[in-house]
Amino acid sequence: MLITHPHEKIWFTSDTHYGHSDNLGFFGRPFKSVEEGDAALIANHNALVQPDDIVFHLGDFTWGGGPDFALAIRRQLNGKLYLVEGNHDKDVVPIYDTFAMVSKYMEIGVKDYDVYGGVQMICLFHFPILAWNNARQGWWHLFGHTHGDVPPMMNGKSKACAMDVGVDANQMKPINYAQIKEQFAAWKEAGAITGYVKPDWTKRFPA
Repeated sequence: MLITHPHEKIWFTSDTHYGHSDNLGFFGRPFKSVEEGDAALIANHNALVQPDDIVFHLGDFTWGGGPDFALAIRRQLNGKLYLVEGNHDKDVVPIYDTFAMVSKYMEIGVKDYDVYGGVQMICLFHFPILAWNNARQGWWHLFGHTHGDVPPMMNGKSKACAMDVGVDANQMKPINYAQIKEQFAAWKEAGAITGYVKPDWTKRFPA
């Protein structure tokens, strides 16, 4: 799937968990009630996402409340939504037709003339992948599930570009392509993303 929207109009988010009572305790969200939290997430979404924007939601859209609740939330959100299924999306199954596309995994390309070949490829999955498709060739990996608990770089370093786009890792808001690109550039500048180096096979398999 090739995305040609302006970079500021391509959004990513995950793990909104609308309706989940554990949002306040287990996840530590700064709200007085589940209802207040849901309202804040919807307001944050619509303050950034315009009706003609595109949004990739990487799973765990709601938790509890049933399909009617999920549909009521979906109808309040701006944008053309694509859903990458999470492990808590059973209530969303009956309303799949309200999303532009639903899949367990997606690979998309974003038109970007700063990238060699003019397209930035991205692997989208609910769960973080340690070694994703074509990471060595510069593909990004965007994920959710971890609620900000797993850093994108292990031991302060990463060979490629991966990020948790869930709301708990991004100030309870979606994040757009331009912002993600800027963050990856900053990590590279700081030496946190090192890139791949061709291995010395003589050291790995000595004679």
